[in-house]
Amino acid sequence: GSALSFNSYFIFWSTISLEFALTCILKYSVCVLPVKFAPTTIDTTIIQDWTLQLNAIEYPNSKIWYHGANTIEKAVEKSKKFEGIELDVNFDRNSNNLYVCHNIEDTIIGLTLEEWFDALPEPSSNYFWIDFKNLHIDYVHIACEKILSIINKYNLKNRIWVEYYNIPELEIVKQYGIYTILTVENSEYQPYNLFIWQYFLLGKISQLKPEAIGCDHTMFNNLTNFFSDYHIFLWHSTVIYTDEYASETRKMCQHPAVKVVLVDYEEPISY
Repeated sequence: GSALSFNSYFIFWSTISLEFALTCILKYSVCVLPVKFAPTTIDTTIIQDWTLQLNAIEYPNSKIWYHGANTIEKAVEKSKKFEGIELDVNFDRNSNNLYVCHNIEDTIIGLTLEEWFDALPEPSSNYFWIDFKNLHIDYVHIACEKILSIINKYNLKNRIWVEYYNIPELEIVKQYGIYTILTVENSEYQPYNLFIWQYFLLGKISQLKPEAIGCDHTMFNNLTNFFSDYHIFLWHSTVIYTDEYASETRKMCQHPAVKVVLVDYEEPISY
């Protein structure tokens, strides 16, 4: 019991000390530089080249994309109304296949990613955000090969983004020439303060150089304040349409750094 208590206290105070040290470093560094330019070892030339590549990415006319088109019926209906649609994907180890569903247990429904795309009236007229729920280093190559085969089949080059939160898997996705969205931790739910959140996120972005960073709409202010040089994808979903809610959606869409806002509205809205 005493050994466990000692280890717990050691870990606790080590964590507190690390956070305090990083906070001090970042607190005083921002007196000279903006927070988003906190010190890194990344070559600034690489970052500049990457920023130019981001600016060359083409997006649909509307930033309003439909959220969670996880059935064939939804996919067909919403692809006719929305230029961009989002879907959830899980990899099934038993069949080595990709299934469109939010939860891994729903792979039993049997809707494969290929069947989902086959059902679309005209896939090449849409843009797609794949929210990958269980991408793993052990099968990321298999997953990418399957997505790439769909890209080639329907001429979807530069029209598919894959979202995940782990750097190693997304680095491999980028090797296949597929756009990536790095899921951003919500700063409100982190034990460390805003300075440290910014510092570690900048490190992840600098390492991966994703085509976009994504989070829920409550992060709009933090992301646009500190990471406006990057493309931001937001989900403003799971709420039915109201005039008040739609006004929030419009506000987000009007920011130039925000490229996509996911909604559950029956129809796209103007902004």
